[in-house]
Amino acid sequence: MTNRHLIAAAFLCVLPFGLSGAAPLGDPPQKTDPPAPDSADVKKRKAEQEELKARDLKKLQGKWVVVREVIAGTLQEGDRGHRIFKDNTLRVNRVTEGAFTIDTSVRPKCLTLTYTDEKQRKRTVAYIYSFDDDHLLLGGRFPHFNEDRPLPDFAYAATFLRLERAKE
Repeated sequence: MTNRHLIAAAFLCVLPFGLSGAAPLGDPPQKTDPPAPDSADVKKRKAEQEELKARDLKKLQGKWVVVREVIAGTLQEGDRGHRIFKDNTLRVNRVTEGAFTIDTSVRPKCLTLTYTDEKQRKRTVAYIYSFDDDHLLLGGRFPHFNEDRPLPDFAYAATFLRLERAKE
């Protein structure tokens, strides 16, 4: 046997085990799903969301004066009225009153108002909202009736309201 044959035979013997001499490892490891969240973590997150929701509901309560309203890119002139939040009820300019809910688990946060208009039609309006010091910012779609899907961002709002907490 020549040296060349010896090297080839040695190579063929080592090849199935790899050059390190270790046995092959088999299939690569499979990706596994992350472990399910601990029920304590789920309860903690849920409690945090409820606390945030309660804090926002408390912040919303009271009378707010509209200081700026833009609809379809046009700044609305004149007195734009006010909004009064009481418990889970929203009154708009002493004319329209409806029930509202907020969802603080999404970003941006969502406020959904459901009311009956003057022709006895049920209407649903979804706004995104944010607090800026003593101001409340609302953004919605236009036309906004029966749109219960929130916007992804204020940049997409066709109806924009900036409200200021009314001075007592």
